[in-house]
Amino acid sequence: MEKKTAENNIREKIILVISAFLAGFALTYSPEEAIPFWAYGRVSLDFIKARLYTLFGDYNFNTIVISVLAGCGIYLVKEKFSVYLKGYVLPFILGIVVVLGKSAISLGSLDGVFGAFTLFIRAVLAILGYGIIFRCIFALFEALLDKFASPYEMAGALEKVYKFITFRNVFIFLMILWLPVMIINFPGNYNSDFIGQMMQTTREMPWSTHHPIVLTAFIGIFFGGIKAVTGSYDIALFAWILLQSACLAASLALTLSTLKKKGAGVLSLITILGIYVLSPIYSNIATTAIKDVPFASACIWYCVLVTEFYEDAHSFLKNKKKIVCICLAAFFICMCRNNGVIIVFVNGLVMSVYGMKEKAVPTSVIKKCALFLLIPICIHTALSSGISAATNAESDGLKEMLSIPIQQTARYVIKYENEVTDEEAASINALFGDFTKMQEGYDPFISDPVKRFYDTEAPSEVVTGYFKIWFKQFFKHPGVYFESFFMSTFGWFDPEADTAARYEEDLYYVSRTGIVNGADEALVVFYRYLNSISVLGLLQSPGLWTWIMLILIRRKKGSLHLYPMQIISLLVCMAGPCFMKHARYAFPIMFTVPYMMGYDGITDRSVKK
Repeated sequence: MEKKTAENNIREKIILVISAFLAGFALTYSPEEAIPFWAYGRVSLDFIKARLYTLFGDYNFNTIVISVLAGCGIYLVKEKFSVYLKGYVLPFILGIVVVLGKSAISLGSLDGVFGAFTLFIRAVLAILGYGIIFRCIFALFEALLDKFASPYEMAGALEKVYKFITFRNVFIFLMILWLPVMIINFPGNYNSDFIGQMMQTTREMPWSTHHPIVLTAFIGIFFGGIKAVTGSYDIALFAWILLQSACLAASLALTLSTLKKKGAGVLSLITILGIYVLSPIYSNIATTAIKDVPFASACIWYCVLVTEFYEDAHSFLKNKKKIVCICLAAFFICMCRNNGVIIVFVNGLVMSVYGMKEKAVPTSVIKKCALFLLIPICIHTALSSGISAATNAESDGLKEMLSIPIQQTARYVIKYENEVTDEEAASINALFGDFTKMQEGYDPFISDPVKRFYDTEAPSEVVTGYFKIWFKQFFKHPGVYFESFFMSTFGWFDPEADTAARYEEDLYYVSRTGIVNGADEALVVFYRYLNSISVLGLLQSPGLWTWIMLILIRRKKGSLHLYPMQIISLLVCMAGPCFMKHARYAFPIMFTVPYMMGYDGITDRSVKK
C-alpha cells in the first residue's frame, strides 16, 4: 500500500513538472513562418538543426520563470479547487482556437501551425499547455461563481452597496457615468450603418432592406420631427443618443434589480455592476448612434423575461402584464436587426415546447405561447412589408448570408489560381464580374471588400451554378475552406482577438468635432488606450463572454433551453461579414451573460437547498 502511494506521489510530481513545462511553453509560444529548405543554402544540416532547436521553444530565462510560476499555480488549483477540475474537451478546444488564432493574426494564414511538421508539433505542445491553463482557469471561475452565490454577511460598506442597488439608483448612476462622454462628443458618435439609414430617410440613398427598415423609418420620423422643431440635426443626434443610452441603462438596471429580488448575493451584484462600469464597451457603445444599442437593450429585457418564464411557466402565462412585456421586447428585437426575427422565432419555439412539456393541457399553452412567438413577428413583418412597398426598397437578396462561401472562393482563387478551370472561372465571373477583382480586394478578416462584387440581380441558375463550383472546389482543397472559415470566425471564440473600436465615420450634415474641436479624436484615442489595458480589453472581448456562456451551460445539465438567443446570435456572428473591430454583432451574448452568471448562482443555491 505504501509502495503504491509512493508511486502515485512520484507520478503526480512528474505530471506536475510536465504540465508546468507545457504551460510555460504555451505562454511563450509564438507562431513562425515555415522557412523553406533552400533558405539555408546547400547545407541541409543547418536546416535540420534550426528545426530541432526551435521545436520545444526557446530555453531562455523568461520561459523557465514562467514555467515555474505556472507549476505553482497548477499545484495550488489541484490542492484547493480539485473538485472544480472538470473535463478536458472545452479547455483544449479553447487552446486550439487560441493557437490557431495566433497564427491567423500574426501571419494572415494558418501556416504557422500547418506550414511544416515541426511547426505542427510546436502548435500541438502549445495547445496542450493552453488546455492545462484553461482547465485551471475554468476551475477558478466556477469556484468564484459558487463563492459569490453563497450567503455573505453584510456589514458596513457592503450593506450600503447592497441597499444602493435598485433599478432607479443603477439607472441614474449609469447615465451619470456615460454623460461626460456624451457631452464631450456632442452632438454624438455614429457608424456607417447609421449613416446609411439616415441617408435613406433623406432620400440621398435608395431605401434598402440591408438595414432593418422599420427602425430606419422610425429614425427618419425621430430625426425629421426634431429637425422640424429645432432646425438642427445635431440636436436630433444628441437626443437619439440620450434615448438609446437610457434604454441600455434601464435594461442593465433591470438585470440587477431582478437578481436582487431573486436573492442574489451582494458579491454577485457588485461583480456584475463592476462589469457594467469597468468594461469600456458599455460607455463606448451607449454613446454611439448605432442600431445595435436598442437591439441589445431589447435582448437584455427579453432574456430577463425568458428566465422568469422558465422559473414558473404556469404563473407567467397567467400574467397578462408579462405577456405584453415579452411581446414588446420580442417586437423591438425584430425591429432593430434583421436577424432578430430568427432569434424570436427559435426562442419562442423552445419556450412553446418547454411549456407543452410542463403543462397538463398542451392546447392552452400553445395558444398563449403563440402570443409571444407569432404576434411580434407578424406585426413586424406587416410593417416591414408595408414600408418596403411604399419606399420601393431594394433587397440584397442572398448576399448578406453568403459571407462564408464568398470568402472561401476568394481565398481559393488566390492560393490555387493556376488550378481554376475555364468552367469554374466562367461560373464565378457570372456572379462576381471578374474574380481577379476578388483577389485584389480580399481581406481574410472581413468579407465586405469581396462581397460588394456579388450581383444581387443575378438569375437563380447563375447562383446555382456558382454553388456547384463551390462544392467542387471544396473537395479539391478542403484545407483552404477551413482556413478561410476559421480566419473569418475565430474572433468570436478567441479572448485575445481585438474586436473593440470607437467608430470614426463622417456624415456631412451632422457636426463631427465634439464639444470643442478635436474632442471626438481625443475620445477615439482614449478608448483605444483603454482597450490596450489587458483586463479592460478582455472585458470587451466577445471571445471571453462566449466561453463564459459555454462554461455556464456545462455547469448546469439541462440548462441549454435558457440560451437559444445567445446560441443563435453566435451562429449569426459566425455567418456574418467579420469580427475585427465589430464586437457589436455579439452584444446579445456579451450584454446578457453577466446577468446569466448571477442567475446561475441563484438557481445553483436553490438546487443545493
